[in-house]
Amino acid sequence: MGSIIVGSVHKVISENKERKLMKKFGVIERFEYIRGNKCNRTPMTYKRHLIKNGFEVRFGKDNNGSDVVKLASSDIILINSEGKINKMFTKIEVKKGKFYGNCKSKKLHRYNCEWLIKSNKIGFKEFETIQDAIREGYELCKVCLRQ
Repeated sequence: MGSIIVGSVHKVISENKERKLMKKFGVIERFEYIRGNKCNRTPMTYKRHLIKNGFEVRFGKDNNGSDVVKLASSDIILINSEGKINKMFTKIEVKKGKFYGNCKSKKLHRYNCEWLIKSNKIGFKEFETIQDAIREGYELCKVCLRQ
């Protein structure tokens, strides 16, 4: 048995329905084993995680009532009902002369910044100019955009 989130309400769904949603959206299961304690004789257990593109996810409904995949820790939709991945979670291709803003930290980097190069390049937005990024609330990286 799994659960699906509708608004803030958890609804139990059948294992069969959950398997169909996993197949539709390409979500995999991962198990985290938790060791038991010999002193108080608690058995070894496990925690089940649903994973898509390296993110822990859960199933939910969008405003139209269609099945979607959401990030486990928030209401952000990772995959919509048509199966398209939210652009914020796709890997960017870094282009010379462009600027890239991290959507989570709101930091802006040059295309050749060491922090951008080290990152997994997921969750970045491309900007033509620094002014465009500042208008959207991004701060300048202290490594590559020092003033």
